[in-house]
Amino acid sequence: MKNLLLLTLFCFFMISCASKDKMTGTYKTNFNKDNDYIFDMDNQSYTSVYKSGSIAKGKFKVVRLSSERILLVCNDMILKNGHDYIKDINEKEDSVYIGVKHWYKNLGSTVFEINKTDTENLKYRKTYGNQIEKTEETGVLIHIN
Repeated sequence: MKNLLLLTLFCFFMISCASKDKMTGTYKTNFNKDNDYIFDMDNQSYTSVYKSGSIAKGKFKVVRLSSERILLVCNDMILKNGHDYIKDINEKEDSVYIGVKHWYKNLGSTVFEINKTDTENLKYRKTYGNQIEKTEETGVLIHIN
């Protein structure tokens, strides 16, 4: 009987700790650059509001790295437009530009790494799936409701 009571108390403690660890509600990023992200943690969906007024919506997956660090992986694909100049050598052995090559680089999905060490200020780092070591933006997630 004593073991059953201890097991019940332990299970209740584990459930209460797990519910405190879970993020619920709606959070907003504090971007000042191109767009703001609004995350609905209950439905695991996000809305990206651009400064021009256009809106993009999608879903995200939650990956728990530890009790203090989680990843939000959005279901978008980011392509970066770029270009290179094509050089050639003329008769005088000078290099001259003869054209431009345009290309797209697949950066992968948008990833938000959230650090929950300070429960009042949830710090995040925005990056992309194919270049996870590079930080695109940092900031604080603001709890809306």
